[in-house]
Amino acid sequence: MIRAVFFAPQSPIQYIQSPADIQACLAVQDGLLWVSMEDAQPDDFQTIMQDIFHFHPLTIEDCQSEGYQPPKVDDFGDYLFMIFHALSYTRLDGDLETCELDCFLGRNFLVTSYHGAFMSPVSFVWERIKRDQRLLQNGADFLCHALLDHLVDEYMPYLDELDNEIDLLED
Repeated sequence: MIRAVFFAPQSPIQYIQSPADIQACLAVQDGLLWVSMEDAQPDDFQTIMQDIFHFHPLTIEDCQSEGYQPPKVDDFGDYLFMIFHALSYTRLDGDLETCELDCFLGRNFLVTSYHGAFMSPVSFVWERIKRDQRLLQNGADFLCHALLDHLVDEYMPYLDELDNEIDLLED
């Protein structure tokens, strides 16, 4: 699934989905475009990431890979490519897993990509922009920071639980 939101000064927020609309919005230099590729199909990667954004083929390959990719930041001049890991905890079996979040950060765009049906930081920020346009008014870097802030905040309950287990072992 591909979701996109576009914000331009003095205009209402636009929710878009078609590649043609995404390409048109990307051309608006003073606007901000966020494209969220959620469990996207290979054709979507070709259309959005290669044909519209012209991202480096190795970064697209990293996004499509379902194997473990270490967190990183790569500078491609016009954009940054970043890999982060959100935590996913299953209380039934006690497993703690990570979910990869790939981000492309440019001057007037943010493209996020992940596998699976749900990524909490993306869903949280997506809902938040419906109530608070400041996330879009302050630029792509501010929007990316909001995503990463929520991702890091979700680490805290797991760290607290780990701290409690360490205290029990020490006792």
